Amino acid sequence: MCLNTDKMIWIFLRPLYSNLNYKVVKKSLLFGILLLNVNILSAIQLDDFLKKNISNGLVNYSSIKNTQSNELDSLIENFNNRITQNPQKADYINLYNLHVIKQVIQHYPITSPTSVTGFFEATKIKVGNKEITLNELENKIIRPTYNDPRVHFALVCGAKGCPPIQNFAFNQDKIESQLDSVTSWALNNSGFIKSDSLGNAKISEIFKWYIEDFGGNEKKIKAFINQYRKKKIKSICYYPYDWTLNDLKNVSNVATYTPSVLLKHKQFELQMFNNLYTQKGGFNENGKNIIGNSRQTWNTTMMTFNYGISKSGRFNLGLDVNLRSVRYDDKNSFAANIFRYAQDENNRTTISTIGPKIKWNPIKSIPKFSVQSTFWIPVAKELQGTPWLDWQRYTSWTQLFYDKTFGSKYQLFTELAAWVRIPEYGSGEGINNTSVETPISVFFSYFPNSKSTIYTQLQYWPVISSLPNYFSQAGIGGKYQILPQLQIETSYTNFFAGLNQGSGATFNFGLRFISK
Repeated sequence: MCLNTDKMIWIFLRPLYSNLNYKVVKKSLLFGILLLNVNILSAIQLDDFLKKNISNGLVNYSSIKNTQSNELDSLIENFNNRITQNPQKADYINLYNLHVIKQVIQHYPITSPTSVTGFFEATKIKVGNKEITLNELENKIIRPTYNDPRVHFALVCGAKGCPPIQNFAFNQDKIESQLDSVTSWALNNSGFIKSDSLGNAKISEIFKWYIEDFGGNEKKIKAFINQYRKKKIKSICYYPYDWTLNDLKNVSNVATYTPSVLLKHKQFELQMFNNLYTQKGGFNENGKNIIGNSRQTWNTTMMTFNYGISKSGRFNLGLDVNLRSVRYDDKNSFAANIFRYAQDENNRTTISTIGPKIKWNPIKSIPKFSVQSTFWIPVAKELQGTPWLDWQRYTSWTQLFYDKTFGSKYQLFTELAAWVRIPEYGSGEGINNTSVETPISVFFSYFPNSKSTIYTQLQYWPVISSLPNYFSQAGIGGKYQILPQLQIETSYTNFFAGLNQGSGATFNFGLRFISK
């Protein structure tokens, strides 16, 4: 005997709904069952997603971006639909955390959510049928609607200073116990509440920023914390908020700190870049490569210090010191002979120029665009003597940087520069000997893993003068992060075209240390 399930449901409910239309009640009941199943399924899917990608409060953004971005989009859509149908506290919290992850992977790799202009206060996200910001979701919907300070330990902003993100979905049926649990866990965590044996505690600036949610004064903040603490605290002060990304993997400095990216506030960089250029001939006025009877080699070791001076992370100051060497030798000699650092009629080594630099991000909404200006001052005499070592000129060097990442493996970096060389005062050269050069450079990078990159480069370098003058070079290089803060770089380029310029090659080596 086959049972008609729909009829049985109707027979059971008929006494209660005798005055209602059978079809309306049946459809409503079935819709409710379907909606319940969809909600349960969404929570299960989110649980699985979070368990796969979160460990000890850190998020595997790289894995999500590479293989699970579609799954993330589907989860966001599901929770948007749930909020549209029936807004609930648990779903708002889940959606907030999912949107944070979504915004991070859209710009990944980054070192902090604050690296993305407007991350919280400008970028619009979909919440139900509305387009709002993360700040509006938190401060105009969640906080005023539910008036529950425990949500601050469930909402995670993508930084290590936040309470650690949990690897489970918040469920409306269990939301009260879940909020109690995450609040208790955070307030007893020694990394979040840093207390000593006497009960003196350093607490997160979250309590200062949202002091009204915790009672409005420090006495009530302590009372709130002690509700959940196993070991009570007696006094409080605040430790600085850590905006470093809560990334499961260390963010690669190789991938993150391209020349377009500025250092954070109080962060510093030490860099040594060694450029060896050697030639046996040059391109004549017809662009023909003429081989000569000697080898000329120049080596420049540029030593640079940069420092993040602004809290906004939009201004850096720095200093360059350039050690230059030149060697004229037999055409069959080795370019590496320049490292003998001889001092005679064919060889010379000295610190030739030194100068300050400033780097800034002029357009806040385009964080990967920056401008760097450097002014080199000659500190040695007879630089343009025999052998010719360097320009006896003041050099203004302005660079415009921009890079664009494609997925997690590819990056295009571009540079437009202007070199203006003005004769040094007292050098005997007139101002009409000022030269202007406007090189354009393009680098295309591939990241085989988080610690290394391989890149190709192409550069066109015109010189504005009465005599046609330019060169073009192409090359290949690589970078590798040998320590968390230390990277090594090596590259080779060949001068393949030009007019009235040398036709040599460069061999480059660099070390770069970036503080945390």
